[in-house]
Amino acid sequence: MTIFAKLVAAVSAPLLLTGCLVTPGAFESELVLQQNGEFSFSYEGEISVLGMQKLVNLAAKSEEEDFIPLCYENSWMEEAAYQEWQAVQSGDDEIRECTEEEAAEQLAEKKRENEKMTGLFQALFGGVDPSTPDALKELVERTRKQKGWEQIDHRSDGIFDVKYAISGRLDRNFAFPHFEQAKGATAFVEAIVRKDDKIRIEAPGFAQIEESSGIMQLSTLAAIGEEESEPEGFTEDEKSPLPAGFTKPNGTFKITTNAEILTNNTEEGPETDGDMKVLLWNITERTKSPPMALFKIIG
Repeated sequence: MTIFAKLVAAVSAPLLLTGCLVTPGAFESELVLQQNGEFSFSYEGEISVLGMQKLVNLAAKSEEEDFIPLCYENSWMEEAAYQEWQAVQSGDDEIRECTEEEAAEQLAEKKRENEKMTGLFQALFGGVDPSTPDALKELVERTRKQKGWEQIDHRSDGIFDVKYAISGRLDRNFAFPHFEQAKGATAFVEAIVRKDDKIRIEAPGFAQIEESSGIMQLSTLAAIGEEESEPEGFTEDEKSPLPAGFTKPNGTFKITTNAEILTNNTEEGPETDGDMKVLLWNITERTKSPPMALFKIIG
């Protein structure tokens, strides 16, 4: 198996399974919760489906005519993916010319890994084949049929301009976004309705996830597949956790309510706006703690 196939498979499979390929870009979002349980929710801005063109392009960008097999004088190096990549980057003299049989086997393995990647994407996006020209169009048309999606247009590179608004009563759990037939996508915002007239609202999609997966793994993959880098002059603390060329979260999430606020993790706490209380979170790519609040309603 080539280094590229190994890294794409190892890094992107957990991403696909956790659904964190769907991330916010620039946006404004608000949830209004009344003390009787009625609510309205809106999201306007960008949604980035990172995997649709980033990871699949990485996995499939080397066609047969561009494929370059890699072989080494020491056989143990062929099983060490990271050393293999380091050797390629540094021009390590342990690399040797492959035999025809070795080159054919590596090419066949690459094709098998590409097919595996496509299958993972299809599982996540409800059967949409990301390697086909109409994949994004199919995803858009399917989503437009769902209630609440007032606008969804593909701009470029897996970035969608969206406008979503819905209202009703929180007598059951609610999550946004939801793509029909898709499995495992991490919700930007979710409301969990409890039996004791309490409602917990979280926004897991508005924060970084653990370094062992998700955004940090995506950064690793992009660093290998892309030549872009952070502008010079930035310190380590100032650098974005997401690689250059990827849409970065930048927006606000607001909860407006006249229900009793039991707990929340905003920096400033609730502010008063007439008869309502307002909780506000500013979201960037460095946001580590998902917005969270717990409310008591009158059932």
